[in-house]
Amino acid sequence: MRRPATGTTRSRPSSCRARTFRSRSRSGKSSGVTLIRAFLAALTLATFAKPAVAGPPKPNIVVILADDMGFSDIGCYGGEIHTPNLDRLGGGGLRFTQFYNTGRCCPTRACLLTGLYPHQAGIGHMME
Repeated sequence: MRRPATGTTRSRPSSCRARTFRSRSRSGKSSGVTLIRAFLAALTLATFAKPAVAGPPKPNIVVILADDMGFSDIGCYGGEIHTPNLDRLGGGGLRFTQFYNTGRCCPTRACLLTGLYPHQAGIGHMME
């Protein structure tokens, strides 16, 4: 379609612009009614929704690994050395009475981190 030779430009008819920027439905009602219906539906669903129940709090676990310490070096295991802080920790927490230890700390660390014996974790050769 060509433009007229004169300096005037043709504009689109108003019906085309209304179709492009339509904010009302065909029946002439505003789209606000739709928003109100959606809000009421969401409010109804939120009213009947059950609140989430929080479970019991998870316990805090601290593992203390000491190197160069024998089984009976700590006072709570019958040692002669005065260790009041470690005795207090042992008295208020969990103490292992049947466990497996090695002369080096690497296999012990591997046991604690994996839950396996050193030879199962691939560190059995470090005990020799």
